[in-house]
Amino acid sequence: MSRFKTDVKIDVFTDYHIRQMLLYYRSLRQRDKTFYAYRDSTIIGHLLGTGIRVGELANLRWHDVDFEHDTITVFGKKRIMGNLTYDTPSKAGIC
Repeated sequence: MSRFKTDVKIDVFTDYHIRQMLLYYRSLRQRDKTFYAYRDSTIIGHLLGTGIRVGELANLRWHDVDFEHDTITVFGKKRIMGNLTYDTPSKAGIC
């Protein structure tokens, strides 16, 4: 076992990939108009708009969301509380 940490390259989405995901889920939502289509579109929008992890999104409760100030309180790694400003991908200029 090595004592030193090695750098790990993390692949990230490009703007093109993000646009493709958003267009796919938007068209799916408009075509199907089902609960699952709206749910999936909302989940992808939140993940891309805030940068939170899937586990952090799954642990959100209604009292964690402040609609007046557009902030979300999340518990990240090591149970550290942080506030995120919610910005939809279209507001951020991605879409």
